[in-house]
Amino acid sequence: MEFIPYCAKEAFQFCFYQIPKELFTNEYYKGKLSSDAIILYGLLLDRLSVSIKNKWIDENGLIYLILTRKEAMEKLNISDKTATKAFRQLKELKLISERRMGKGKTYKIYVGKINRKKYDSSIGNFTTELSEKVRNSKNNNSYNKNSKKTKSNFEQREYDDLSYLYANNNWSGINKD
Repeated sequence: MEFIPYCAKEAFQFCFYQIPKELFTNEYYKGKLSSDAIILYGLLLDRLSVSIKNKWIDENGLIYLILTRKEAMEKLNISDKTATKAFRQLKELKLISERRMGKGKTYKIYVGKINRKKYDSSIGNFTTELSEKVRNSKNNNSYNKNSKKTKSNFEQREYDDLSYLYANNNWSGINKD
């Protein structure tokens, strides 16, 4: 099989699972989650959109999803033992909560939000400071090459229209040389 690189117009032809970088950078999660657990969390986040379509919202207004261990094993190509371990790690770090739907039935899975506060392992507690200041500019009045002046410390990027790059878009008007 030969190597075939992507062209610019093909770059966005796939759908992707989104995995929060915080799981790799926050000291609270770092080293406590296997790569399988991190990928499983991304899969669970993605499945929330299916839950919204199915109106899987409990009596408290919380959204839940249904994903059996077997489905997780098949989607991630992992063993039962590995899937069980990944679910356990997510539960231990409060990234998911499971509630059985009835005797002999599967679980409702609630996906927890990532704790974005910095974890101070020396005192075993979270501090109020963010664990990572993403794209932090030097000061509020500075301009970056690709940014507009904003009131916050975070860079606001502007992009040209890239809609023609998406696979499901009508390719009319694009030079197909």
